[in-house]
Amino acid sequence: MKKMTDEEYNKLEGYRATQFKDIAKYGLFDTLNPMPRQESKAFEFGTLLHTLVLEREEVAKRYAQPLDRPKRSNADKEAHADYAEANKDKILVDAKDMQQAIEMSEVVLNRYGKIIERSLRELVFETSIDGIKLKAKIDIYDPKSGYIIDLKSTADDLQKVTQNSWDYGYSLQAGFYERVVIDSDLNYLNFGFLFSSKKDKRALMYECSQNFMEHGRAEFARVFDLVQRYENSQEIEDAVKVLNMPKWYMEKQA
Repeated sequence: MKKMTDEEYNKLEGYRATQFKDIAKYGLFDTLNPMPRQESKAFEFGTLLHTLVLEREEVAKRYAQPLDRPKRSNADKEAHADYAEANKDKILVDAKDMQQAIEMSEVVLNRYGKIIERSLRELVFETSIDGIKLKAKIDIYDPKSGYIIDLKSTADDLQKVTQNSWDYGYSLQAGFYERVVIDSDLNYLNFGFLFSSKKDKRALMYECSQNFMEHGRAEFARVFDLVQRYENSQEIEDAVKVLNMPKWYMEKQA
């Protein structure tokens, strides 16, 4: 395990949890041949919240707010040009989003600050299973409890955590992270999520249950098998998918 910047992490070889979730949802072809896309506002906001909670000292280095000045005169335009040049390497965040993220981070830190303070943060883990390289960047590792904790921002209230976790494949993410760190000397006992709600600014930590983790491990094994077969053959097998009834219907019939 080690610490590194996002740029350094992105250059590392290996599949990451996001790719495994995409494979589970969309298949191998779309994941290996991604369409050009811009990061969503939700992703950018989540990254800002991560920085405020886990690396607050980095906020001023990474973010700036747009210059609050009209562009009526040449002097105004020059001021904007100078401001843009001075902040060209920073992410511009409007004042409303910044204030909301600050308020949410303060709730998280007021409730869980002691755990976060004693924890190791933004750790990178790598492993190789049967020649398949995997990597993960862990938000929070608490040596005292042996918990790995992933920080999530959500637009919904916390009553929808269970459904959102199902919809967004969080059990697979937990299973992926667990498998990546299992080859390390980490005192790992369980996985958890720390959810921060944009809707009411509440924050709450959730410990993953046994059946949640079992589902995540099974999903990891299923997707890993697809990846392994592809890596061995260089042939993508999911050009045709089976159209089935939704999971809730199948479970109801069981």
